[in-house]
Amino acid sequence: MNGWQVNGWQALLLARVFEITWAIGLKYSAGLSRLWPTLARQLRWARLRRDSFKSLFGVEVLAGSAPAFLAGAIAAGAAGFPVVPCLLALGALWYAAETWLCLAAGWHLSRRSLLIWLMRDLLLPVLWAASWLGRDFVWRNTPMRIAGRGRDA
Repeated sequence: MNGWQVNGWQALLLARVFEITWAIGLKYSAGLSRLWPTLARQLRWARLRRDSFKSLFGVEVLAGSAPAFLAGAIAAGAAGFPVVPCLLALGALWYAAETWLCLAAGWHLSRRSLLIWLMRDLLLPVLWAASWLGRDFVWRNTPMRIAGRGRDA
């Protein structure tokens, strides 16, 4: 079993993710070589959560900002307001609240935090969708497969 086997549209999805990360300024030598293990680890844990907590994992995609922005766009359009300025205002409020939370909790905050939060919120739905596409993952250079119910690993 090879941990790198993907079908055509999975490869296109991964290529798009890497294109987005490149566009926001990550260089291959420093950024992507550190980013890939993080994405692989998050995908591994997402697949484990998917099979361990099915009812909770189904709604996990709603945890990021994407549903709020989608609802904001629909509400702005329905009310006849210009969508882009409304989404910019929503984004300012959303990430101001996240900044306040970091400050109140004493968590690390830097000039890159906004960029990192935006990248996280863009990748969360992609990661959630990718977790449904297979049962294979690699852990400590060992290819593994999540066993289904009633089946051997």
